[in-house]
Amino acid sequence: LGLPVSLDSLISKSNRTFFGNSYWGEENYQFFDNSIQNTLLMYQLMHNAGGYETLLKKTRNYFLEKRKSGRWRNTYESILILETILPDILKNDSLPASSSIQINSGETIRSFPFSIEIKTGEKLSINKHGSLPIYFTAYQQYWNPIPQKVTGDFIIKSFFESKEEKKTLLKAGEPVQLKVTVTSQADAEFVMIEIPIPSGCSYQDKQQVNANNEVHREYFKNKVSIFCNSLNKGTYTFTILLMPRFTGRYHLNPARAELMYFPVFYGREEMKKVSIR
Repeated sequence: LGLPVSLDSLISKSNRTFFGNSYWGEENYQFFDNSIQNTLLMYQLMHNAGGYETLLKKTRNYFLEKRKSGRWRNTYESILILETILPDILKNDSLPASSSIQINSGETIRSFPFSIEIKTGEKLSINKHGSLPIYFTAYQQYWNPIPQKVTGDFIIKSFFESKEEKKTLLKAGEPVQLKVTVTSQADAEFVMIEIPIPSGCSYQDKQQVNANNEVHREYFKNKVSIFCNSLNKGTYTFTILLMPRFTGRYHLNPARAELMYFPVFYGREEMKKVSIR
């Protein structure tokens, strides 16, 4: 009818991915009520209303991000997504040029994923070509002797529990659970959770767990690494079964959660101490 439409109340309900892309709704397998369907509707509303170019770009990038495996979930959703965003991707009725980057004016990189190691002190310059997005991250690793709690992308909390009661003092020879809660502030994919264990404890059982989209646990002598395909926005609990063996007072190094391929997105618990008697 050509009547004015206010989208403010709907736009305020948007969610974001770790890469800053915008979407609406929840990811699930309901046919007409999921994040793809709701986001398509919002894209059409914003496109028709005009004046939302920045948000439309973030929404297009969300659809492209969901195609990370080379395809969308099914043919029906693929048709709807292409029908909605393709006219805005095509410029002058031609496909956009494929995206590429140059690192330190070296060779042009067109195949991804790609990784390279730069020596300490070496200059780093990045040149990107093409209109489609490329997700780039640069980071360094070093030994941190005094790690502080880090919250933001993930919120991590660790505690001991026995018979559904939290424990601050452990007893040698009595099994205990080391529990870590991970709160993801956005939908995350390919997440690694590292849970150190006190040196006065050994493993009671090296279980593999199917909950929380876990695909594998690797038990090292000093920590457990847990790999998850995805963690939607929300809070998850991970449990390690331990047996306290040696009396004394020990450090509990900080548990940590991070995106495996983009470790700059992470959260960390603080350093703690635990006593065994």
